[in-house]
Amino acid sequence: MSSDTKGTQILNPDFSHRLSYHEEGKFGANALFDTVCSMTARSQGVLMMLGEIVEADRIDSFTKSTLHGIINSVLSELPDIDSVVKAFHESNQKPNI
Repeated sequence: MSSDTKGTQILNPDFSHRLSYHEEGKFGANALFDTVCSMTARSQGVLMMLGEIVEADRIDSFTKSTLHGIINSVLSELPDIDSVVKAFHESNQKPNI
């Protein structure tokens, strides 16, 4: 962990456990596909669960905080998918010479 000029801690956490590596240390197109499929499946599962809650008219049995957490889990997953795809794309760009 390092600090910036203001003394604020700069975090660089390892989120590799959320990626699907097919070969040690290598992240190719198949790994990207599996990773994105897993991430979208998680979001779909959460939204399906929320839909079941609404369909069963049980929305009032959950606190606002719990419902916020359910929705926020999907809202947090979407930028993660975007970041993984962008990083993969950028890592496969040929440098301009």
